[in-house]
Amino acid sequence: THTPTTSSKTPGPPPPPALVLRHGSSLSLIATVCSFLADPDRSDNFSYVDPNGDQGKWRRRGMDLYYCAVTDPATGAVLCAARCATQGLMVGMGGDGPENATTTSTTKKK
Repeated sequence: THTPTTSSKTPGPPPPPALVLRHGSSLSLIATVCSFLADPDRSDNFSYVDPNGDQGKWRRRGMDLYYCAVTDPATGAVLCAARCATQGLMVGMGGDGPENATTTSTTKKK
């Protein structure tokens, strides 16, 4: 006969996430994404990013900016970032999704 064994160990806390996706339009996230995009050590694509100027530019075109950053929770380092100009409400915020979007993104240089 087989006698089932039971472990007296209680499960520990779950492991920390490998990566964290932050998204939205909070001032903290805007600053994080804009700093990442403008840093020449991370990207050659953007020499200067002006959050205030960008907001005004895209609002005049009837669009809103939405930001995303993938971070390493162990170090707090940003690994990838995106700034999206959307027309219409984002999915999950009362709309069917953006009618069109323009995305600016970059990843860390190797």
